[in-house]
Amino acid sequence: MRDSDITLDRKALACILWTVTGDQIVSILHHMKKNGVEKQEYTLLAYFWMEMHPDRQIQVTEDGEHFEATGNEERLEELLAQISGDSLQRFLEKKQGARQKSASEIYHEAGVERQYWNSYIQGKTRKINKKDIIFKLAFGLRLDRWETSYLLHINGFAYPVPESFGKREAIILAAIENQEYDRAKLDEQLYRAGEETLFSGE
Repeated sequence: MRDSDITLDRKALACILWTVTGDQIVSILHHMKKNGVEKQEYTLLAYFWMEMHPDRQIQVTEDGEHFEATGNEERLEELLAQISGDSLQRFLEKKQGARQKSASEIYHEAGVERQYWNSYIQGKTRKINKKDIIFKLAFGLRLDRWETSYLLHINGFAYPVPESFGKREAIILAAIENQEYDRAKLDEQLYRAGEETLFSGE
């Protein structure tokens, strides 16, 4: 049997991750890297594990050479919802709650129209088909790099990896990674680079 023939039910994957300890997940990540699994794939696994164990973190060096688990709250139901195909609404609800901001504050900070936000948060729209809206939501919700990557993923976009960055996407993701959520500053950087701005002209 070829590796490409092997599939795993999402619920089975979640149940497995639920029982995996910090030391075990680190060993798994090392094994995946050693066997040529792409970085965006094993970091996705790390993200899922951390979602299930929010009091623990996995540190990954920039070059992906070292993994270290630090710090087991059971959140199987939430993880199952997040890795299902219908998780946009729950993800946004969770992140809005984490920010402790009203809906109007979130969509104003994101530069997203109210009717669009309402459609997402009420589950009427299950997929966002424009990357720019996802990047705007990342600003409004103050998402980090992995959360932004995950939001892209659940909306059907490939995980952004440095090798695939265009100049514009690299600038936007760098701002998110550095937690620089200043919209005017980002648009100035994009403009100076000769790229289309993200927020200007809303």
